[in-house]
Amino acid sequence: MNLRKILRQEKPLIISIIFALLFIALVMPYVWKSPYIEHVSFAVLDEDNSALSRKITELVKTNNYVDVNYYPSSEDDLEKAIKKGKVYGGLIIPKDFSKDVALKKTPDCLVVVDGSNVMVGGNALNGCATVLSTLSAGTELKILEGSGMNPTSAQTSLGSFTAVDRAVYEPTGGYTPRMMYALMIMLVQQIMLINFVMPLFTERKKYFIRGSKKENIENIKDILVRIAVVFVSCIIISFGALLIVGKMRGLPLRGNIFVYIVLMILFMLDCLGISIAISAFAKSGTIIRWIYYMLSTTITFFSGAAYPFYMMPDWLSKIAHAIIPMANLSMAFKALNLKGVGFSILMPDIMNGVKYMIFWLPVGIALYVLSIFIEKKKLNNKSGNTENLVTE
Repeated sequence: MNLRKILRQEKPLIISIIFALLFIALVMPYVWKSPYIEHVSFAVLDEDNSALSRKITELVKTNNYVDVNYYPSSEDDLEKAIKKGKVYGGLIIPKDFSKDVALKKTPDCLVVVDGSNVMVGGNALNGCATVLSTLSAGTELKILEGSGMNPTSAQTSLGSFTAVDRAVYEPTGGYTPRMMYALMIMLVQQIMLINFVMPLFTERKKYFIRGSKKENIENIKDILVRIAVVFVSCIIISFGALLIVGKMRGLPLRGNIFVYIVLMILFMLDCLGISIAISAFAKSGTIIRWIYYMLSTTITFFSGAAYPFYMMPDWLSKIAHAIIPMANLSMAFKALNLKGVGFSILMPDIMNGVKYMIFWLPVGIALYVLSIFIEKKKLNNKSGNTENLVTE
């Protein structure tokens, strides 16, 4: 067992780990360079053409969420513009809107958004709704004052308090901190499952089948050293990649590095267990790779990073936690880096990861040993049949 030889043999894998993780670190922050989706192409249909409706239009135009660049002539025209992708939404101010406001009839403005793109359409809706709610309160205040009520009483009648929102840990609410930690973990999971463990154990199975006891012991030692090399490489490279994103795009890294190392080791042990179990049945990794790549997006959604577990059916959440390594620890990595929490807060996630490892690692090894025993028995039977034929 030569460490230098193993490092040389695993060099292509280590280079691929560096390339994959650094590619994500260097490219994705530019994809998500803005913390918000702003300047969404937007339309305004003003059927009232009053001083109030024109004021609404001007205020909507000053909102950063939308970019008013189209003025349709009718609702059908607006619908066609949204359908063609010319705009992602529009505001319809109905006829006699200003008159109805003056008569306290509480008329409605209609905000139409393209529901086929929830992120773009949702931001346009939020931006427009903010402007309208602010203007509505101001208009109501002016109406009350115009009816003879003194300003203090008018202000009091609108409400006794206001609410102010404040996002903690990540005030910008950008996409980089939301997804970067999950992307790193997803890549490490893919590397462990598809690019390292399964190819290694599938290829080494034939040596275990034909090798002597002494050769098998050396084979096990060699595998353990390779696992240690890849574990250390993934920890160093993944943390280095996050540091690069932190330097370039201000990605928060508030947690303790020791906690990060513990989480990463536990996560890779989880990946190791399920990978060995799959390797016990896989004669070739090609089909497994094909299935994994085809389901990779689904696996990411089931990890809890993109969609919360409490919104899933209970049975689906349990299946995800039982099968997918990411499902147990992806949120722990996010909480560690964004909130800077320690073991006491992360303990439920850590225990889920430990339970996963305690189940899959022994099961994976047992299945792998069983598959070797079965293959060895088949080989011995085949050799015995061949000897009998030669004797006859």
